[in-house]
Amino acid sequence: MGDATVAELVRVEWPSGIVREYQNVDANQILTLVENHAPVADASATPTLVISPNGVDATATLDGSRSLDPDGDPLEYLWLSTPSSQPQLFWVAEWW
Repeated sequence: MGDATVAELVRVEWPSGIVREYQNVDANQILTLVENHAPVADASATPTLVISPNGVDATATLDGSRSLDPDGDPLEYLWLSTPSSQPQLFWVAEWW
């Protein structure tokens, strides 16, 4: 780096393929970089669907509380309904 006091860009390419870029990194320091691990998703649902009297609609309770992130990062869940004649429903829940 010579006399430079800042590295404009530090690019890290992990074996997993993840690439991280850090900008304006001060010189004369030791950086400890750890590769982020992918979260583990567990989108459990109620064991059985509850069918309505008209035999069409079903209710399922989705629960992502058993999902986890090995690094302790916050998780965010997004549930999407499948396309049908009914409008799609979206529900987002954040777990901190």
